Amino acid sequence: MKPLFSLLTLLFLGFSGKLIAQGPLLEYYMLGSPGETYTYLDDTVSSDLLRSWEEVIGADVTWNFSDSLTPAGKLTTVHYLPPDSLPLSSTAFLLCNLGNTKNYADYNYFNKNSASIQYYGSRYVPPSGNAYVYYYGNPLKLLQLPFAYSDNFTDYFTAGFPSIPGLSVTRRGTIQATADAYGTAVMPGNQIYTNVLRVKNQIFLTDSDYNAGRDSINDLYYDYYQGQRTFPLLQMGKRITYTSLSQTYRTLRYIYIRTGQALSAPIKNISSETVRIFPNPADDRLQINISSDAAEGSYYELLNMQGTTIVRGSAQPGNTQSIDLGALPSGLYLLRYSGVTYQSEHKIVKQ
Repeated sequence: MKPLFSLLTLLFLGFSGKLIAQGPLLEYYMLGSPGETYTYLDDTVSSDLLRSWEEVIGADVTWNFSDSLTPAGKLTTVHYLPPDSLPLSSTAFLLCNLGNTKNYADYNYFNKNSASIQYYGSRYVPPSGNAYVYYYGNPLKLLQLPFAYSDNFTDYFTAGFPSIPGLSVTRRGTIQATADAYGTAVMPGNQIYTNVLRVKNQIFLTDSDYNAGRDSINDLYYDYYQGQRTFPLLQMGKRITYTSLSQTYRTLRYIYIRTGQALSAPIKNISSETVRIFPNPADDRLQINISSDAAEGSYYELLNMQGTTIVRGSAQPGNTQSIDLGALPSGLYLLRYSGVTYQSEHKIVKQ
């Protein structure tokens, strides 16, 4: 079964709020827009921590993540795009005015307006084979607008998509959302954020494939939105998946933390196996091989020994990239590979 579109990805579409008498308010004009990016750390969280945070609800509460949470994991960047930059926007997803992607191969499609933001489906490209389209004829409402402390809504959604060539799956489900708390969040590094609104979301769905049976997904997740900031400070939750073919359950617990100077984990060196530089010494061209498990959103730069950047580019995990050294004088240079939480440096000799 194809997992439910990455709720953790698409829900970083960016809501924020302003302080009113009953706490922060999420409004349309504060939502993320085409051209924006959201970078976050994807990590796991224990069941004990998840349970303890769930219990902190109500007005003027404090969530203290400083002692229990260490930002780590995989760095991911999500790009938000207008309709004319999205495949299928003029055919299957005519009603959508916003989309996002992590890799410019898979896309999620949305419609946002003054009353709500709704998910209409996705385009998914498997490692081999043709792209699949997951279309929600009755879209999934992700948030009702405006939204304030104690507000709630329930919405029903349906979708159809292929399971294997010639067969299809019918998806039916509900979402229940409640703004169950607001207050202060103490983040790793003891950064303090006030006027934080928490939204509790629960999704129940069933996928019916009459040849393989019925699979189900139960998602429970919390978004923490703050002040005038676009995108949530963090999202945490758990997903329970039941697969009828194997009659097994699987539970995934996760946390996504927005990155930036205030929330970044300490920089740590990474192994020479993650980034390989060759040949060294080099003549006209330098090759950079970045392993497939490197963090997305990273970059490389070539500097001279005075610290001036000569070349800078986006690092592509799983690929070998080339830098032209032909016009550079002979001597010693520094090749630096950097991300939010990772860094490596390599001395390069230009012959």
